[in-house]
Amino acid sequence: MQRYGQKYPLGLPDALPGLFRLDDVVDGSIDLLKGMQGASLAYLHFWAPHEPFTPTSDFYGSFADGWKAPEKPIHELTEKKIPYEKLHLQHQYYDEYIANWDDEVGRLFDYLEQSGLTENSYIVITADHGELFERGELGHKTRLLYDGVVHVPLIILSPGQTQRQDVHTYTSSVDLIPTLAHLTGNPIPNWAEGKLLPRLGGTQDEKRSIFSMDARTNSSFGPLVNFSISLTRENHRLIHYIYPKLKYEGYEFYDLSADPDEMQDLYPSKPALAMDMKDELDQKVVDVNRPFQRSGL
Repeated sequence: MQRYGQKYPLGLPDALPGLFRLDDVVDGSIDLLKGMQGASLAYLHFWAPHEPFTPTSDFYGSFADGWKAPEKPIHELTEKKIPYEKLHLQHQYYDEYIANWDDEVGRLFDYLEQSGLTENSYIVITADHGELFERGELGHKTRLLYDGVVHVPLIILSPGQTQRQDVHTYTSSVDLIPTLAHLTGNPIPNWAEGKLLPRLGGTQDEKRSIFSMDARTNSSFGPLVNFSISLTRENHRLIHYIYPKLKYEGYEFYDLSADPDEMQDLYPSKPALAMDMKDELDQKVVDVNRPFQRSGL
């Protein structure tokens, strides 16, 4: 740390098995790609920008511009109950770390372009899930299913593509397996749940339902009984929280177009779309639990 203290004012990035530098990660990725021969599939899993959020001195303080996210009430299911000011500061570090990582990844894309790999490769950028800096929660291990953790990036560059093409419809991470199988001329596995992505063999579905779930405290070998599940459809999100051990169960419903910060819970007024989505969400849980009922669990 004494060696890199001036370069990383908040400390070096940290991940098992130890500390690392962002530029080293990108340099290693470029060396890996240089060593690949012929038709290949490369999966590069980067820890950054997971916490701790540690930008270099070039980016540290770059988002200290006075902007603050809306302050939201602490949720009953929030595990950490962190004060708003600390959440705001960590959010600032996160944005700086993101910008820092984007800058480094730019070097990786420079190599992809200069080496000619962009001319004959599909390049996919995505993530597992996001981070929360709201309602008393910090990080991505949370029971809450708001947009900060549910909404993740998906950017795909096709071979030789030079112009941006935006798709304004809901897609899911589960779409990647069938889409990549289709693009590489392989059969789509029977167990794959997703659909072909729009512009890559599939079509846009404006009324598609997207499910998200957190069930960390639920057994992996039994039916769902302690979990959070959400359904996002038609620019609305319905969330069902059910935690018997905490004596908590409830639904929340948000209009993501009119209320992108998910501040106004519309569920108490029982709008028709919420009730329709509730039936679909409840049926999904029944379908997931059905195999356990057959086995007597």
